[in-house]
Formats: sequence, C-alpha cells, structure tokens
Amino acid sequence: MNLKIACCVTIVMVNNYSYLNQIFYINNKFDENWEKVQPYMLNEQFFENYKDHCKKLDNSITEVIVPKQEEFFSPKQQDSLFWTIYVLHHGMNHYMQLRNKHKNHEMEEKQHILNYMQKQGPVIKDNAKHHGIKLSQVRFKEIMSELLMDKKTSYHVFYALCNYYKINAMITMDKCYMNFQTGAENTYKFIKQKGHFEVNFEPMKKEDILHIQEQYVILPFEQEKPLKGMTSYKVSDLEQISSKLDLHVEDKMKKQDLYSMILQKLVEIQN
Repeated sequence: MNLKIACCVTIVMVNNYSYLNQIFYINNKFDENWEKVQPYMLNEQFFENYKDHCKKLDNSITEVIVPKQEEFFSPKQQDSLFWTIYVLHHGMNHYMQLRNKHKNHEMEEKQHILNYMQKQGPVIKDNAKHHGIKLSQVRFKEIMSELLMDKKTSYHVFYALCNYYKINAMITMDKCYMNFQTGAENTYKFIKQKGHFEVNFEPMKKEDILHIQEQYVILPFEQEKPLKGMTSYKVSDLEQISSKLDLHVEDKMKKQDLYSMILQKLVEIQN
C-alpha cells in the first residue's frame, strides 16, 4: 500500500516538474523528440548517407612513408673495430654470454684468424689484388704480427678479418669512406665517430652503397697518404673533392693550396 502511494507521489512530482519547465522554457525543450536526433544515430541509414563521403576521404589520403632509421651496435671494448665485426659474425646473444671474459675470447678468436691467414695467405693476397688492393708479402706478415700484438685493430688487419668472416665492409667517417672488398655476397656499414666504431647488422642495399660512392670521398686504407700526388688531379677534381668535404674554396685558389687544404682535412678524418 505504501509502495503505491510512493509511486503516485513520484509521478505527480515528475509531472509537476515537467509542467513547470514547459512554462518557463521553450516549448518541448525537455521532451524526448527522437526524430530530431535520428539523422545522427549510428544506424544503417547513417552509414548509407556517409558512404560516398568516406570514399572521397580515402581517395584524398596520401600514404606517408617514414624512412627506417639505421640502428648501429656500439661495443664497450677499447678495440671497437675488432668487436664490431666479431659481434656481427657471432651475434648479440653470444656477445652477452661472454660477460667479463672478453679478453680471453678475443685472444682465442685472433689465434683462429692467424691460423686461417697462415693457411689461406695466397688466397687472401690474390683476392686483394683482384679488388685493386696492394698487399705485399712483407705487409702480409706485418698484419699477422699486428693481429696478436697491437691493442687496436688497424685497417689492414680489419681487411684480413673481412676475409676471415667473409663479408664486404664500408667504413664511413665524416664525409669519407673506406672500402673493404673481398668478393663476399653482403656488404655491411661501419661508422667511425670520435675514434669509436659501430656497425649496422643489416646488409647494405645497392642504392645505399651507390649513394656513399657518389657523395663521399674514398680513403684507400692500403695507402700511406689519403691522396695521390698532386699531379694526378686536375683543379676541377680537387674542387669536386673539396665540395664533398664541405670545404670553403676561395676564388682563384692555387692548385697547391687547394691540394694541401684537402690533404690536411683527409688526414684529420682518417686519424
């Protein structure tokens, strides 16, 4: 009985509230007029009306391709050039498992490489000759000695490592690059920054190799000097090299001065 009375009171209150609102506000403001909002309901008719509009939007959208950023591995060891190519070959999992025994594994690996060089010396030298790299018997013996004795890997030793691990390599430094060709299938990019080396584990694409060859200045690692004699170049050749190096060339600059400026810059980059 009490429930019936409460319901009646509630209905009366709601009706009175609605009635008062109709007096003080615009007619039907608080009434549920669903016909007014029907065009905005997510029903079948809504999607049918906007189907053509959505098609126009799809056609106007242009796909934006964000170039993938290169990722490089940077070893913590002092001889970073050796450890970049070591980890490239053996993988990160193997590298992480070495923990604090890096020096022992480095000596073991270098002993394996030395054995390989002793057995495959003629093959390595013929391979170097085929790719325009001068590698005399005397220099070859020096490389084997450097491999075990020197604390840091030289570029000549690195070429021997490329043969051992069967890769091609390009080392970029500033606006220059070194090319280590062994005839392998894949070429990998190494970079030198502030004396430290890093490596990208992904093989280089042909267009990336071509870009470096066209836009960078090559530094032949097997030569003592980064440039040939001055008579080997025309003034236009030196101007082109200086442009790649972003060097300021003064008007009517003498060939000797231009050559000296480039040589000084290349020596700085190489060291």
